[in-house]
Amino acid sequence: MITFKPEAETSVTSRISPQDAVALGCLMLRSCTLRETINIEVADMALMVEGGKRSLGWFTMMRDGKPHLTTRLDASTIRDVGRCIHDQYLRAIEADGISPERSIFVRRVAYRCAEA
Repeated sequence: MITFKPEAETSVTSRISPQDAVALGCLMLRSCTLRETINIEVADMALMVEGGKRSLGWFTMMRDGKPHLTTRLDASTIRDVGRCIHDQYLRAIEADGISPERSIFVRRVAYRCAEA
């Protein structure tokens, strides 16, 4: 789930599927390396990200097919939100963190094979 709480209004929450979480999270994490403006729509959400080091994002949540809340995100916030979405996805698939970088995970497997 993704929730935005504006200062003067009630919060807005939308559920997101694991597949959509991967797409949104990856786009947001890589926002500063984009060369173009990218639009993505999933479920009741739309995200537009301008590429570049000073990238900006606009995250819109819909209600009844109409925009209900639009949040402007700066470059560092885009990456932070993307990391949170990506981390939620990794927890949902029960991935294990084995790296100092918290977004690098390895999925559990029932067996492994070491080459000699």
